[in-house]
Parts: sequence; C-alpha cells; structure tokens
Amino acid sequence: MSTTSGVLATAPKDRPYRSHVQPACLPCRKRKSRCKVVAGKASCLFCEAYATECVFPTQKERRISTARTETRVETAKSPGKRVRQVAQTQTTSQTSQVGQIPSPFSGRRLSGTAAPSTKINADGDEDNTHIVGPVEAKDSRVLADYLSTETTASWRPWRSGTQHSVLFRSIRKRPLGFALAQTRSARKCEILEKMLEPWLDELIDLFFLRVNSCFPILDKTSFVELFCNDRSRISPALLSAIYAHTLTYWNSSPALSSNTNAVKCPDVRFIWNQANEAIYSELHLSPGISTIIGIILNVGGRPTTSILGNSMQLGSAVSLANSLGLNRDPTEWDNIPEHEKQLRKRIWWGLFVHDKWCSLAYGTPPRIQRSYHDVPLPQINDLVSHDLTDDSTTEEREAASIYTALVSLTDVLDLYLEKIYNLHEDDQKPLAIHHLSDRLADWEASLRGDLRRIVLRGTVITNRDYPGSANLRLAYLAVQLLRQRVEPDTLFDGTMGYSTGHNAVRKAAEDIVFLVEELTEDQLADFWLPTSAFTLASAATSLLRCALEPTAVSASASTSTSTTSISLVKQLLNSLKRHRESSGWDVADICLTQYGEIVEKLAHSTGSGDTPPQDPAILMPDVFMDNVPNVPDIDAMFPSLWDVFTNNSF
Repeated sequence: MSTTSGVLATAPKDRPYRSHVQPACLPCRKRKSRCKVVAGKASCLFCEAYATECVFPTQKERRISTARTETRVETAKSPGKRVRQVAQTQTTSQTSQVGQIPSPFSGRRLSGTAAPSTKINADGDEDNTHIVGPVEAKDSRVLADYLSTETTASWRPWRSGTQHSVLFRSIRKRPLGFALAQTRSARKCEILEKMLEPWLDELIDLFFLRVNSCFPILDKTSFVELFCNDRSRISPALLSAIYAHTLTYWNSSPALSSNTNAVKCPDVRFIWNQANEAIYSELHLSPGISTIIGIILNVGGRPTTSILGNSMQLGSAVSLANSLGLNRDPTEWDNIPEHEKQLRKRIWWGLFVHDKWCSLAYGTPPRIQRSYHDVPLPQINDLVSHDLTDDSTTEEREAASIYTALVSLTDVLDLYLEKIYNLHEDDQKPLAIHHLSDRLADWEASLRGDLRRIVLRGTVITNRDYPGSANLRLAYLAVQLLRQRVEPDTLFDGTMGYSTGHNAVRKAAEDIVFLVEELTEDQLADFWLPTSAFTLASAATSLLRCALEPTAVSASASTSTSTTSISLVKQLLNSLKRHRESSGWDVADICLTQYGEIVEKLAHSTGSGDTPPQDPAILMPDVFMDNVPNVPDIDAMFPSLWDVFTNNSF
C-alpha cells in the first residue's frame, strides 16, 4: 500500500515566501495560491479561511514528484524512451499522486485526502474505503495533529456541506494471506464469455436498451468505452451479472432472435449459476462498489427461483453499502466529480427499490430504514444524458420519468412496510391507516400528463408505451391492493361484517386481473421487476380469501361474491397461461404453480365452471371440506411460497 500524505505533527514555523525547504500545503498547491503559515497555528491562512484540511506532503512524496520532473526532462532529451517513461509515469501517478480522483470504472488507487472509492474495477486493488462512525469522525480532527504519519495514512478526511461530517478510512480489501491470482469470479466470467463470445456486443447494447434505461444503475458512455478498450478493468462479477440478467431479453434483439442466423439462446440456468458463483466469490474475497451493482442485477434478474439466496445477497449488499457510505447524500461533497455523485445515488436507490419490494414479496422486514439514510429522491435530470440526440433524449426522459415515479412510489410503500412489520406499535391506531392513505393520495396527485393517465387510468394499454410503464402500473396496483388488505380489519362492522373490506380488496385485485389480461406482446417483453410475480400471486390469494371467508350478508349475496371472485382468479390464470405459452413470460410462473390446480377444483365446487352451483353453505370453512372431499386441506390450499423454489439464487 502506498504511503499517503500525513498531517504535520506540529504546526510549521512561519514559511518564507517561495521557500522550497518548507513546500506549500496540498490544498494551496491545488488552488495555486500562496501558502502563508503563521507561527503557532496548525493551518495556513487560506486553509483556515476555506475550512479545509491543511496537509503538507511527506518527504517521500516530494522525492517522487522530483523524480517525475527529472524523468520528463530526460525523456525530452531521449525521445526513443518516451513510451516506456510515459507508462512508468502513469503507474507512479496512479499510486502516489495526491488528490487524483479516479474514474468510476478505473483501477486507480486513492491516496492522501482523496474521495471514497467509487470504482467498478477488477480485483487489482489492495485496499478499500470504509466509512467511519459519527462519534469517531468528530474526534478525528483533534487526533490528527497527534498521530504519526503512518497512522494517519489510513484516514481519509472527507467534508460534507451538511452538519453531519463524513469520514472514510482505508482498510484491507481481501483476507490476510490471500494471494492475488486469477480469482474464481474471473474464471466464471471467462466461461460465460466463451459461451457468449459472438454476441457480447449485442448483449451489452441490449442491456442498456432494455434494462438500464428502465432501472438506471450504470453510465452507458463510460461503461461502453471501458468495455471496448480495456474490459479486464471491469469487475468480472459485474460482467457476469450483466450477461445473465440480459438473457431474459434475448428474443427482443433482432440480431439475436433472427431465424436466419439460427442463433439459440444459451442455457439460462447454467449462465445464472456461473454468475452467482462469481458474485459470491467477489463478495467473500474483495467486496466493493461493483459487488453491490452485481447483486442489484442478480436480485433483479428473472426468473426468480430463490428467495433465500436473494435475501442473503440483499442483506450483504445493504451492509456493504452502509460501510462504503452510499447511504449518505454526496451532493455537497466537493472532492469527487458530478458523475460519481450520481453513480452513488443510482446504486443506493436501486438497492432501496429491491429491498422494499422484496420485503413485500417475501414477507420479511426491510433492511433499509428511512432514518438511517439521507440520499435525496432521484430527479429526471439526474438520469438523463446531455450529449444525446433529441429523439434519444426524449426516450430517455420518458424512461427516467417512469423510474423516478417508481422510486417515489417505493418510498410510499416503505411507510406501509413500517406499519406491517412494527411489532411494538399499538394496534388501535386508525389514524395511522388514514395517514398512509393520504401519502398514497399525495403521490397520485404528484403525477402529471401521460404519466398520470398511465398509472391511474391504465391507458398504458392504448397509448404509446413508455419503457417500464406496465411494470409501474402493476406496482401501483400492488400498493393499492396492500392498502385494502391492511385496512379491512379497521372496517369491521357488527352488521355488515367484512363485506365492505372484501369489496374493496376484490376491486383492487380485479384491476390487476384486467391489466394482465390486456398486456400486449411488446409490454410482456418490456422491463419487469421480478417481484411482480408475487404481486400476481397476491392478487389470486386475495380473491380466494374473498370467496372463502364468511361474511354477515345474505346467502345469495355470499354465493354471488364467491362466484365472482373465483371467476376472476380463473380469468387471471387463463391470461397468465396464454402469456406464458405465446411470449414465454416467466413472471406468470409462480401464480400458475401455486393456484393452477386448486382454482380448477374450487371453480367446479362453487359452480363458476360448467357445473351448477352448490348450496352456499359449502363456502363456510367448517363444512367446506366435508362437501368437497377432493380439495386439499386448508394448509395445502394456500401453499407456502418456499415450496416453489430450488436452491439456486436468481
């Protein structure tokens, strides 16, 4: 590890003008201003005025700087040595230059008072950055004047414009004693690239067209440039996740799905297994920014076959993100360029979205709490490039508007999750329910123009589609269904029973049924969160509950309600079967697996199929099993989601 700049143990004496015995401090050299130090003070006048760390170069760094100057002079005298000397100079500057900010995709190491690492690089670096706790951060400024140069080298001061200071320190990236060689993740990525080698460029283009446009994580320009010029500098685990994630959209590419080329999509399960091993290897040996992005793509990949694996990866990603300070707002940080600030925000909100929707789908509490992060909600201008054509910018803005609406909707969902999983909240708080409904209403009121019609009125089916618009519409209906499923218990009436709540739940689930029924082929091939599969299963569960749970209404009304609910479930399953057969829509798999056989038996017993309806008394749970002997017991009727999955994580 290179030695970084240290803070002088004692304040320097009054520095004479143009003195080379005591050089200027690093901030003054960067500002190109005179470094004036007054005897008895730890900071020069300019650093004291700007409230910056007054850091002076060590003797070693001064020797390196002198050596670089001598090298340039010697190279000018001997042009034949220029290529070799330039390479050596670049290597030296990557490990020793103070204040140099790396590209998000570069492999440069940080030194001195530099920024936290925001790199999507391969395994070459020996160190990483780790955020320092708030209590220790307050003490660091006092201790810095008394620590030795070697000790101070592991601390990286980092100022924020807010009242909460942020500090990072250097830590070892890999386990002690681990020899750097070709890693397991690199070998797995090599296997995938050998299988996909003729179509790598098409897959990368397809990723940014279908995935990254709707769920923006990476900057296309810088990533593609690095992929084309020096692919070895990109994390192999990240590349593997991109390849596996994009295979879902294989048939959406004319170049890949063309019959004339006789191109066959590789085995998706094998590709995902290799990508999983690459992620787990990097997570164990050298976790970093690239690992978090890889996990986001892994958890967001389809088809979903393991909620245990996804939960483990999400937990690791959230812990790693907190360690790297991604939960802090970098807007006012002045040591990193704007594109790195945007990258940090994109990664955090991508992780935030998956954490909340997976919490709803898997039935587990979310890991991210709103009081522990201050990253602002993304805006359209944060996601749109400014160097594109007018047509490209328009399409990108449309996709960005959908994504920003999805993130803000997820923020509303988080409020419901806090209520659902709070074990210490008083149950008798009806105002809390109304407050949540008001927040959802405020979100609806914030929608404008086409976006409002797409989300609220469902005109996504008839209008020109925005990228990811059908997924947003389904996400909104999922929150509406959740709201109605949370509220019925507060709507119980001694006379009407649960009928009011059941009607609202059935109406919310019915909207989901109609949306699925009207999906077009293009929309089926569009971007979908994998947790959408659980939304469909949740709609079917809600409708079956409305059909089976007793209500204090007349027998004829109860029969009608039950028949309507089961008919809606059949309608949903028929639509899912059609989409699965015609377009290979894997989002339908979970609902079909859980309820395909059960609903057929229920439809037969209640008369919603081809047979006449039976007495409504059979709808009562205590006599239902006696009248329908072929229907499994109540535990088997609503099987656990865990039974659907294998042990693979994708």
